[in-house]
Amino acid sequence: MIIDMSYSSTSMTSCLSPYFPWGNIPVPFSTGIVAQSAMAIWEGLKVFEFGGVDISVFSYRLKEDLNRASLGLGNLIGYSRGMNYDYIYNEDEAYNQIFIPTYQWILEHRAFKIIQLLRHYLRENIILIDNPKEIIPNQLTPSTLLKAYVLGETPYNDVIQKDIISHYYCGKKIISWQTIKYKFKSIPPETSIAKDGVIEFDFL
Repeated sequence: MIIDMSYSSTSMTSCLSPYFPWGNIPVPFSTGIVAQSAMAIWEGLKVFEFGGVDISVFSYRLKEDLNRASLGLGNLIGYSRGMNYDYIYNEDEAYNQIFIPTYQWILEHRAFKIIQLLRHYLRENIILIDNPKEIIPNQLTPSTLLKAYVLGETPYNDVIQKDIISHYYCGKKIISWQTIKYKFKSIPPETSIAKDGVIEFDFL
């Protein structure tokens, strides 16, 4: 199974890209503020020498509009913890506290049907493809994060798995089935780095 999750893909799985404009994605530490995509949040919360948080970026849908570094704002200082500048994260802190939770929210609230499909095919050899140009430098690739979420690995390794038994009656016959519910408590920091644009994993 080959899954092209790059934003430029013509496949429906392009929605797994952090650039995909799902819309109404909560901005971390900013009650009531939403954005179009994970990358819109990442770029909008950047703080430069000559420019702070830009809330207008949250509404941008096109990937080409999201590069604030090209606007002559000076050096990047860090990433604001929400809209109030009460703390400025460095890139690693921002990735763990802003990007990873945002991408998790998207997987759980927007793309969970695809996650269920991947878990259904856990015995298949699955190849995930993303675009290196869509990867935040020196951080985990979106495909690595997706794999980690599907398998409950770092940085999504505190998954709680719970079997849920449901049933209903068809005439006098009771029909039961079992489903699995996944819940995450917190997201620990991640230090390992994957830079390539293709990741392959075999669940057998």
